[in-house]
Formats: sequence, C-alpha cells, structure tokens
Amino acid sequence: MKRPKIRVAIKLREPSVAEAGYRIPTGGNREAEAYRAGLERRQAEVAAQIESLTGEPLDVVRRVTLMANVISANVDRSELDLIRSIPGVVSVRPERLYRPPPPPRGADK
Repeated sequence: MKRPKIRVAIKLREPSVAEAGYRIPTGGNREAEAYRAGLERRQAEVAAQIESLTGEPLDVVRRVTLMANVISANVDRSELDLIRSIPGVVSVRPERLYRPPPPPRGADK
C-alpha cells in the first residue's frame, strides 16, 4: 500500500533571480534569463538525484526561480532526510495547502 505524500518546498542553495540582484520582471534581460536557465538546469539535476535515490519519478508541482529557488513537489514523508542529504539542498519543509471554505448552507438557492 502506498503511503500518502506530502507537499514540500525543496530550497536550493543558489540565490533566486531576484536575490542575485536582477530586476523582476526580467524584461528580456539576457543575462538574467541566462541566470534563470542555469537555476532551472540545477533544479532538474536535483530532481534527477532525488529520483535516483528514491527509485521513483519526482512528482513536481512547480519550480520557482524568480523570487526563490525552490522545487515544490509531493514526496513520501520518509524521504525528507534523504532529500535533505543532497548537496545544494538547503531545506525541505512541508508546504501549507490552502483551500477555499465550503459555500455557506443555502447559498445555491
């Protein structure tokens, strides 16, 4: 039986585009776009390392590079320390998931 997965933010060491001093939006700044492409390649490398260690495809929800250097993914809770052990991974923290409240009773009348 598969265990339920949790959504985590996997923060990498390299600074985000904004943290590296580039203006957001990058507006066609080739240097900023090249830096961002490098972050995306590094995130792909880390995702591949995670997949190699866990033996499963990483369920990536999104990749963030502009304001943070983070991979958001669904992982098994038992894999957190394994992911933290990867060089360049700064932290692995559960994300808070927000859902809208249900409509009030009688709202559809």
